Amino acid sequence: MSFFHFHFGPFRGFKRREWIPGDGDNQWNPLEEVLRSRPTGPINPMGWVLAAGLVGAIVLLLVMPWFFTELWWFRSIGLEGVFVRRVLARAGMFLLGFLAAGAVLMRSLGGAASPALRAGALLGALFKGLQLSSMWLTVLSGVFMAPLGVKDPLFGLDAGFYLFAMPALEGLLRWLWGLWVFSVLAAVASARLEGGLSSLYSRLLSLRWLPSFGLLLWAASVALEALSLVWAPGRVVYGASFADAKVKLPLMLLQCAVLAAISFALALGRIKLSAKLAKTLLALLAGLWFIRGFLPGVVHQLVVRPNEFQMERPYIAAHVDMTLKAYGLQGVRTVPVDPAPRVAPEDLSERQMKNIRLWDYEPLLTAYKQLQEIRSYYEFLGADVDRYPSDDGRLRQVMLAVRELDHRKLQSQTWVNRHLEFTHGYGLVMNYVNQVAPGGMPELVIKDIPPTGGPVELKTPAIYYGEMDYPYALVKTKVREFDYPSGDSNVRTTYSGNGGVSVGSWVRRLAFALRFMDLDLLFTRALTDDSKIMFNRNIIAMASRVAPFLVYDSDPYPVIHGGRVVWMLDGYVVSRHFPYSRPMEASLGGGGVRLNYVRNSVKVTVDAFDGQIRFYGADDPALRPYRRIFPGLFRPLSEMPKDLKGHMRYPKDLFALQAGAFRLYHMRDPNTFYNREDLWQISPPESRRPIRPNYVTMDMGDPAGEEFVLMVPFMPVGRNNLVGWMAARCDGSHYGELVVYKYPKRNLVFGPTQVEALIDQNPEISAQLSLWSQRGSDVIRGDLLVLPMGRSILYVQPLYLKAERGELPELKRVVLSSGGRVVWGETLEEALGRLLGGGSAALVEKPERAPESLGGAVKEVIANAQEALKRVQGAFKRARLALEDSREALKRYDFADYGRAMRDLEEAFEEMSRYLSGGDGP
Repeated sequence: MSFFHFHFGPFRGFKRREWIPGDGDNQWNPLEEVLRSRPTGPINPMGWVLAAGLVGAIVLLLVMPWFFTELWWFRSIGLEGVFVRRVLARAGMFLLGFLAAGAVLMRSLGGAASPALRAGALLGALFKGLQLSSMWLTVLSGVFMAPLGVKDPLFGLDAGFYLFAMPALEGLLRWLWGLWVFSVLAAVASARLEGGLSSLYSRLLSLRWLPSFGLLLWAASVALEALSLVWAPGRVVYGASFADAKVKLPLMLLQCAVLAAISFALALGRIKLSAKLAKTLLALLAGLWFIRGFLPGVVHQLVVRPNEFQMERPYIAAHVDMTLKAYGLQGVRTVPVDPAPRVAPEDLSERQMKNIRLWDYEPLLTAYKQLQEIRSYYEFLGADVDRYPSDDGRLRQVMLAVRELDHRKLQSQTWVNRHLEFTHGYGLVMNYVNQVAPGGMPELVIKDIPPTGGPVELKTPAIYYGEMDYPYALVKTKVREFDYPSGDSNVRTTYSGNGGVSVGSWVRRLAFALRFMDLDLLFTRALTDDSKIMFNRNIIAMASRVAPFLVYDSDPYPVIHGGRVVWMLDGYVVSRHFPYSRPMEASLGGGGVRLNYVRNSVKVTVDAFDGQIRFYGADDPALRPYRRIFPGLFRPLSEMPKDLKGHMRYPKDLFALQAGAFRLYHMRDPNTFYNREDLWQISPPESRRPIRPNYVTMDMGDPAGEEFVLMVPFMPVGRNNLVGWMAARCDGSHYGELVVYKYPKRNLVFGPTQVEALIDQNPEISAQLSLWSQRGSDVIRGDLLVLPMGRSILYVQPLYLKAERGELPELKRVVLSSGGRVVWGETLEEALGRLLGGGSAALVEKPERAPESLGGAVKEVIANAQEALKRVQGAFKRARLALEDSREALKRYDFADYGRAMRDLEEAFEEMSRYLSGGDGP
């Protein structure tokens, strides 16, 4: 041992290890012992400085480019003040939270705390500052809350307090609870270093504000829990019921008072916190908590449930009234209608016939894609309904879709193609809703590239901002942009608008290169001093970036305004804190949003060429806090251009939510509501497809005549007859008015599912549909439109045919139904003629040549009859041959020949049908 000890320098000084009995292997690890024996000293502060500098540099490289590029973008759209206010609000909230948390944590540590504990306290304060900064919008909206003019039935507080102040108070209370926990941990850590548990107890006695502050927070939590009873879920109502209001609420107030009294007594030194007192207080509070949770249930079971309606009646009435107000249904006008048995000719106007929609969204979009996408990199994302003036100056419904550029479909995914050349989509396509071209295709009024035709001129068809997720685009560069294809070559252009952010200087190039992590942007030679960069080009994401406190509709729609495409988008103020209102799942913003209050307070417009965005706010009390936080962001609706205002539509998502609520809450009488005596439904389980709201043109009884409305039918639960329908008006000063037309219970009006059953039972229609399906074609049944015509209802369902291997649907038939009668025709006019007159005559009579004499007329009739008989005989022979061919094909199991034979048989039958019904032959 001495040999190793004296002659092996680095191994000198190892202590002799003794064998320790046990389960371990007792192996000797010299390296571990060397490390343990190394002297330790203070850490070099220069290392900490370098580490902090490196972290700070990384943060600056990540944050500062984003900050400046975002500021430049807000400045480019004229909303720099919105961004500055947001930054100042977040910075102020951070500073307030950091200072408050730092002062509290330092006081919890005491004066003799080690530097390590002080550094930990600063880190905790930094975290609390960031946490408070993230709550800036919630806190400010609570500070600038505005009354809604609706009092809650339990406490008499304005509903605006619950929408804005309550979320702010709840957030601040959670923040304070976190600060209290950090303070306790700081006190424990400081006391542990000073002397253990005894020191901790003495520290708590010296910091009597700490337990007092915790009890006060507990009292505040109970108080907010009591206020939240106004949206407590229950079996009969949403909100406080009898047991909640009469038993639970007094116990909660008692518990809150006890906690607050003990807190103030500790803070003022009236009582001393001892172990015995602490146990007594905990036992008292636990008893109150137990009674509060147990007694209301007992009262409900033994007292309320046997007399439920009588005792819950005022709460049911409050629940129904507040739910109607929360969803904007308190002003719904109900109109009783004595229905007519069927549509009469005087019920039909020429304007209404021109606005019957024969094109469903999905088949029309497929037709658009096949006929008008022109190139593989163009994309139609959806078809929308709007109205434009026709040649006679009257408004007519149209369907239209914007041709956007899908960068994912570019064959060459180079950086130049994605950011310099292929920068924008081009134009749109439009058709009138009731016009059909030969062959069953939509008759397009705006089509092709460049766009031609249409009720209004599209002077600037380039689409730089749209519904797609576009990459950033560089414009006004040395590379001319691809504008549109023209034969074998392409037309190129240079951007001439005002959109985008200047990117000419090297500083700005560096900032954007760091933001997008793209060095090509920094080193490209295509940029000039006038070059601009366009980003944030998705219109919904753009609106959300400016006003994130709104929920946006999932279906923006384009409007041709001033020769450009302008997108219109609906913004909603939503909440889950409206008192006594039933929460619902809404499909706003393309996803499920749980809410119990909604208002369509904002209309947003975005110019598709230069990205200029405008927010037009209604005079809605729920929007006033945000107007105060961001003055100048919302313009009054009266400032919207008249042409744009004429294209405002009542949003479908909101209307579907309101109709879903009204089917239950139209029962305003508490007894009727409690018994669910008159519950309505929109889509019965027997429906072939969900019944959706549709835009229609109809006469609402206004002197102006027909107008553009959004409507949906109602049926009683358990039955399929029509009980009424709701309409949302969209035109002029009547915009936003909701009207419900209600049929008396003694009358039978066929509902959509009953009409679908009648269509399926019609021998002619069912046979033809089966025949088409046997030939390998897909029959597409469009939406069954419910169109009020005077006091009667007209049902319209278009039928489309798509070849098995084809992608182009064709409109083949139009099915009409009224009063239980079902007819169809190749055109709307033919079907209307059959429905009104029982024959196949069209509404517009064909001019006939007047015979020179009675004898000549008789001879002409006989000649026509003989000619028709010959053609019928020929068609009959072809039908017989086709039938024989089909039988032979079945014997050979040759289904291809069988399909051709059946097609020939169908054509022969159709020809005979035309001749026998008086129609013209080929």
